[in-house]
Amino acid sequence: MTDRQNKAKLMGNFFIFIGVLILLVAVTMIFMVIKDNPKNYLTIGAIAVTAIVIFNFYIFKKMVIELIVEIEDNTKMSKLNTKNSNKLEKDMLEVLESIDFLAIRRNKTTREMHEEIERLNNLLKKSSFKQVVADGEVAATSNNDEDDNFIESEKPIIQYESEYGIGDGSKKTISNDGIQFEDPNLESAVREKINKLEGPIYKEDLVDISTLSLSNKNISSLIGLENLIGLQKLDLWKTDIDNIEPLSTLENLVYLRISKTNVVDISPLENLTAIEELYLQETEIEDISVLSKLQNLMYLYLEKTLVKDISSLEELKNLEDLYLWNTPNLDTGTNSPVHKTIKKLESRGCNVIY
Repeated sequence: MTDRQNKAKLMGNFFIFIGVLILLVAVTMIFMVIKDNPKNYLTIGAIAVTAIVIFNFYIFKKMVIELIVEIEDNTKMSKLNTKNSNKLEKDMLEVLESIDFLAIRRNKTTREMHEEIERLNNLLKKSSFKQVVADGEVAATSNNDEDDNFIESEKPIIQYESEYGIGDGSKKTISNDGIQFEDPNLESAVREKINKLEGPIYKEDLVDISTLSLSNKNISSLIGLENLIGLQKLDLWKTDIDNIEPLSTLENLVYLRISKTNVVDISPLENLTAIEELYLQETEIEDISVLSKLQNLMYLYLEKTLVKDISSLEELKNLEDLYLWNTPNLDTGTNSPVHKTIKKLESRGCNVIY
């Protein structure tokens, strides 16, 4: 028998001893109460119920210990059901080496389940789980690659928080799938922002991020950033990005700086109508027609771009400041269409610098 098994046996016996001792104390107290006041049923009942509850707790702990020993003695076990346990027993999982199926109890919060799935991910590196079930629903499955066994996909396992007496009762389907960032430097910046240096990043980890500065970082891809739907201010100055498609879902953005990047196409900004301040300087952007949709835009910076036509800006009734200086392709001559647009904007109180 291993040292771990011996320790488990001793702990199990200790829990039984404590449970029996508590029962004896309770019986003694009941006899004393009966002797002094035979009709004090309330006190007698309270002592009895308390003793039974505590005794059952220690019996349960003993059963857990014995289960661990049983698992160690039977490393070829193919199934394990711990659904009657309030928590996924960490000690149980640590001894599993060759098990195909695990049934666990769905927890009160999604975050607790996430933590347990993370634990399972670590466990799968040394065991052979093929399926994890939470309250009858498949929570996770691993691939069949013998050399690389890990949880490959996880289904949503909580649909209504109200079902468990938490939250505001609104319908929510929360996936346990971790967010994938294509650029490791972007992932590193997000991890630093949420103070989570390791483990999967989930959508619920990102909901409170309202500002994010990625300026002057070696970032070339924004894939994954589309999940920061609460983002209001984003600074991408002096990055290596050339595609801003992931920003198309960030409808709460009010401030965006993509100056000094490789971006040429800004069409993904079309639906970001909350934007008030937009920096596009020192890019090779030519077509800004999409900006006519951004009716809340107040401050626009187009210096050192390749813009030729600014007529679309006439649609922006709230524009207060427009910066056009050092824009070589822009013809601002007295009779040019650009000059006419500038005068029209100025007549509405917009400050145009060119």
